Amino acid sequence: MILKGSQRGNGQNLAAHLLNVSDNEHVRLHELRGFVSEDLHGAFHEVEAISRGTRCRQYLFSLSLSLRDFQHQHTAAGSRGAA
Repeated sequence: MILKGSQRGNGQNLAAHLLNVSDNEHVRLHELRGFVSEDLHGAFHEVEAISRGTRCRQYLFSLSLSLRDFQHQHTAAGSRGAA
């Protein structure tokens, strides 16, 4: 499993990227909590509005997960164990 984290601003671009099903293999918003908005774009608007009251320019943290190798190894190990 590969994890890649980054700080960033411009939440609307990040929301569009995260929800872009043509570039991402699998897109699912698991949970959105603590916001008035019920969608990702609206929630990121709220976070951006809060950040304007501070000097923070990179107000978001994103984490990318690459599970391909991890899933393949896990499936292969499970197959050997069942045999």
